[in-house]
Amino acid sequence: MQSINSVLIPSFSPWLICTPPKEYLLGVIEVCYRFEMDQGVQWAIHYLERLMPPLSASQCLFLSARYQIEHWVRPAVRDLIERHKGARKLHLISDGNLDQMGAGAYAAVVKEVERVQEEHITLAFWPPEMQHSVVCRRGGDKATMKCSEKWCLIWDSKLPKSLLSFHRPLSLASLPEFLHSLDFDSEKVLKSCRDLTISRIESIGIS
Repeated sequence: MQSINSVLIPSFSPWLICTPPKEYLLGVIEVCYRFEMDQGVQWAIHYLERLMPPLSASQCLFLSARYQIEHWVRPAVRDLIERHKGARKLHLISDGNLDQMGAGAYAAVVKEVERVQEEHITLAFWPPEMQHSVVCRRGGDKATMKCSEKWCLIWDSKLPKSLLSFHRPLSLASLPEFLHSLDFDSEKVLKSCRDLTISRIESIGIS
């Protein structure tokens, strides 16, 4: 153990001018993980996240499963889903992706796809609660109720088709931009209420 420390620990500087090569970082994280050297694992992760070009999504999933890098899983799965979001099945993930990911990571992808699809279905038919501006609330309960009804009407007419499109479903990340593009004025929904609601959607992380 002493010889491993003497070779690796002097290199664990967060202030390196250049990012070390990928092969070197993969070697460091393998050795450090095997010998439970957490400092070295975190050092390797720090620079793996800064590689240019970056690691592919399938590589990130494989490494996250192998070295328990939990915060890599969701972004990597999201990237794979985004690349193949026009497909309802995962057959568009190549054999090369599967070789890099491994069975455990592929299972994580399947689970995440199911979760995202569930999010889309729920959101398509149950719109987020309307947030009412001060101007709207001045009109009393009748005004806010009418505003909420109009919001639901617009949502029901536009969102299910877009979120559940078979060929190109609207991604949750694009939802705020899509909502901004809709014509709320013709339905007499106050812009201030619309903007508050979209801001609320962004703040709670639906996207």
